[in-house]
Amino acid sequence: MLIVIEHADLDTLRKGVDVIHKAREACKVTPFFLTPEDIDTSRDVFPIKFYDMLDAYEVVFGHDLLHGMEIDDANLRLELEQEMKILMLELRQFYMQRAKKGGPAAPRHLLAYFNSFLYLMKRLLKMQGHEVPMQNDELVKAIATAYEMDLEMMRRFLEYKRGKPIKNAPETSGGLLQGGPQGRDAHRQARGPARGMS
Repeated sequence: MLIVIEHADLDTLRKGVDVIHKAREACKVTPFFLTPEDIDTSRDVFPIKFYDMLDAYEVVFGHDLLHGMEIDDANLRLELEQEMKILMLELRQFYMQRAKKGGPAAPRHLLAYFNSFLYLMKRLLKMQGHEVPMQNDELVKAIATAYEMDLEMMRRFLEYKRGKPIKNAPETSGGLLQGGPQGRDAHRQARGPARGMS
């Protein structure tokens, strides 16, 4: 939920604290506060965030400040590549730190990485003009086809998301690290041509 405020000073934020806390408890929604200036100056810094907003939004009250907004392809490619590279580096670090000791939190962290992976790959598919299925089972097929990634590995991760226990999270993380011929360098795919993003 995007909430646009004229000024982001402490007094303005303080007035909304009680209402926001009640809303979060009732709706499980975390509001995103921006000023009009933030919107004008941040879309080149957070293009994925703004593209997500443009992808599906509804004005509940006030003016539509997102209407007509354009997202620069170059900025979108750069952030996608950066986020994918960060994810791969974090997975590598996860493996090195957890390979021997594991720990009860390891499966939860691993699934968080996989969720981030799906999100970024979904954005990459769309940026490059591929069809983006809504269902995860079809989504992983599309990812495997477009980027030569290991489909069975991704299906196993979907089973983990649905509750199947992860016996060895560090070793399981190797599936995402390996991926496939292009999967290992998936972040470089973001450098490819974008279609229909502006």
